Amino acid sequence: MWRRKLLSPSLFRTALYLSAALYLTNLCFGWNFESRNFVPALVVLITCTMIIVTASVPAGTRSTAAAQA
Repeated sequence: MWRRKLLSPSLFRTALYLSAALYLTNLCFGWNFESRNFVPALVVLITCTMIIVTASVPAGTRSTAAAQA
């Protein structure tokens, strides 16, 4: 929920739904000990993370961070 205003509403709802749906299904079927079951939601969650991280980096430091890498 941290900085969710940076995400589009549809992306936020999709990430929330996928996370909750996968967790609840894994809980019902006893698959929580296998983290590979959460891989389908990984793409959406990484996209959300990258949007939030790149939006929180100040504009002047983006080029310097890219040049150092």
